[in-house]
Amino acid sequence: MKWEWKDDIASLIVPLTLAIVALCLFASPAKADGPTQARGVFCDTMHEVETYVTLAGTGTPAREALESVNAAAGKPNACVFGHVVFETLEEVKDITVSEHQLTIIKLAIIAVHTPMGFMPIAMTQFMVVEQRLIYPPRLGA
Repeated sequence: MKWEWKDDIASLIVPLTLAIVALCLFASPAKADGPTQARGVFCDTMHEVETYVTLAGTGTPAREALESVNAAAGKPNACVFGHVVFETLEEVKDITVSEHQLTIIKLAIIAVHTPMGFMPIAMTQFMVVEQRLIYPPRLGA
């Protein structure tokens, strides 16, 4: 059976909260020093990632949300699910979706995971993280 990334996306129909946790599996990207790893949805533009999160956060299954954004962009890979190594360039925009406080961040992708391991790449992408993971609550607050 041939592996295709679309097969993996079909299994990602989860609530927004689980998608956001998946985006933040390894570290707090906006405050990390040096390269960070993450799995999640990465898009070419801020608008595309915001549209994806809004659709997924309001009940559209993850695969359908991804396909909708890609169709609107006219590119089959404007937004993709992946596992990457990156450095945070900047926090771009704060948004609220389904009562979740989120931050869109701009990333410099330096490697992408493939079936053969991590492969070097140089590109700029956007992703979203929960603000509480960027700015954790202080103890006693």
